[in-house]
Amino acid sequence: MRIKLLFIFSIITFLNLSSQVGINTDQPNSNSVFHVSEKMRSTDPESQNKIKGILIPRLTEAERNILTFSDPANLQNIRLTAEDNGLTIFNTTENCYNFWNASKSLWKSTCGSVSDATYTFDCAGVSVQGIFVSNTSTDDSNFILIENINVTKPGNYTISASSDSDNGYSFVAVGVFLNTGTHRVKLLAQGKPINAETDNFTIRISGAGVQTQSCTASVTVRSSISEYSLSCSGLVVNGNYQKGTSLNASNTITIGVNVTKPGYYSISSSKINGISFSGSGNFNSTGFQQVTLAGSGTPQVNDDFTIRISANTAYGNASCDALIPVILPPMTYAVIGLDNVYTFHPNNPRIASFTSSNFGPNGIVKIAGLTNLWTSTNATSAANNLNGTVKPDMVLYFSYGFTVNSALETALSNYVNAGGVLIFGSNDGRDVDVNNLMTGIFGEGNAQPQVAGSGSVDDNVYPVANLPSDPIISGPFGNAAAQYWGEDNSSTGTIVLTKLPANSVQIASASNQFSKTMVNPAYSTVWYNKTKNFVYFGDSVGASTSSLSLTDYPSLYESNTPTSKRYGQYPNQSTQAQYVFNSILELNAVAWGLERAAIAGINQH
Repeated sequence: MRIKLLFIFSIITFLNLSSQVGINTDQPNSNSVFHVSEKMRSTDPESQNKIKGILIPRLTEAERNILTFSDPANLQNIRLTAEDNGLTIFNTTENCYNFWNASKSLWKSTCGSVSDATYTFDCAGVSVQGIFVSNTSTDDSNFILIENINVTKPGNYTISASSDSDNGYSFVAVGVFLNTGTHRVKLLAQGKPINAETDNFTIRISGAGVQTQSCTASVTVRSSISEYSLSCSGLVVNGNYQKGTSLNASNTITIGVNVTKPGYYSISSSKINGISFSGSGNFNSTGFQQVTLAGSGTPQVNDDFTIRISANTAYGNASCDALIPVILPPMTYAVIGLDNVYTFHPNNPRIASFTSSNFGPNGIVKIAGLTNLWTSTNATSAANNLNGTVKPDMVLYFSYGFTVNSALETALSNYVNAGGVLIFGSNDGRDVDVNNLMTGIFGEGNAQPQVAGSGSVDDNVYPVANLPSDPIISGPFGNAAAQYWGEDNSSTGTIVLTKLPANSVQIASASNQFSKTMVNPAYSTVWYNKTKNFVYFGDSVGASTSSLSLTDYPSLYESNTPTSKRYGQYPNQSTQAQYVFNSILELNAVAWGLERAAIAGINQH
């Protein structure tokens, strides 16, 4: 006991007498009070190889709070004073040195303003994304996704994944969680897979306070890339597509490929309007083959759209465009007009063509359903119906023989200006009615009776514009570009527009080469406006299911199918009659109107 006391007394005496203290060195740094050497300064080789560090007190954050506060549970009454300024510990909770800043009365971290985060996650939220191919560098599409990361303390994080197989690539994510709550992180791939195999990666997390845990993720590395090209001509889009309805197993794209070298392939599209397609695998032989791409997602639009298919090949055609035919939602239409062959009345051949094969889920116009909401044969009931709460998506109003009133004109103008679709045919000689409607919708009239001309006195035909890409001139029921539309009245009965409203398209001019050569070609007999969802026919013509007369019923619907017929230029029909496409233009207009109603109509779809 005396020996121990003597030793301690000797050390105290030494510290009091010496201005410097050295450990593992007898020559402490001249500018230091206390010098700890990393290794013994000795001529003994064995002693020189013993390199060591220094450990200062290691406290958890909870233990640091016990040191700091008299009431560590509530963090009340700081015990440290100005004399403790610079007191240093190693905080094992955040893996960082802390020192006491007396002027701020708080602990400062040497890791900066952001320390390590505290977080956990469930291994069920781990998934591998992207295609991995041997001898092909990884890119941003190759990553491990970790979802539902529960962050209880914001801060820095490092998450990595490595495999014992050491196949040339790994994963890592480094960042900062800025707030608590649920987060997701992508571990981007680094490197280039060497062998085609399945690699099992262990995911490890680092950071102070994180629970010790690890998850595994299996990554399949494909063989070398095949040499092949796409054959776009045989591309087929399968299944039905409707806004708001998720794709299923029937929604696929079949595409042909010409393979010149077996290997791995990947064919896919980017996500367009909520859906995408993809397919991958291995071609085991050369020659022509077919690939089926599976669809996923939910369409977000009501109109057809194009999606581009791209392939991981550099040896031929690597992309094709596929038109996705979207089924229009169920919609309604209303009819204004008398019960005769000059209107869209339900007893007329025009409405008889509204079959499911023309307008249905698998029809020429793909629509989930088309229903007649109401039919009015007089102006008062039509106005009352239009002013009702439930609005039809489209109004079909061929006005031959119909007596209109101001209430209906106002209701029609309000309907169109609110987004409703109106397909309108004028009444013989009633330019006043047309001007009232035009002024209500467009703020301008410009309607007048057709100029008499010379030669033919009835049933004139008018050239259709040569616009093969126009949706009404060349629509789902036929192409009328550079053909004719025929009136069904006297030479001056048709109502023409001398000037069209802005954003309008002339379908048929009011001039022809037979008897209306003096009429300005800018005058229009048939036209439509894309802004106001409005289609105009200068005459409500008669329709039939069988008449081949050259001077009667220019609209022909055979077996509920719109058909062209030879017609017009009375009394010179034997030499001047032309094939008119009235019924085709009428149903193309209905198809266009339904699409407009679904996209930008009066009702939300």
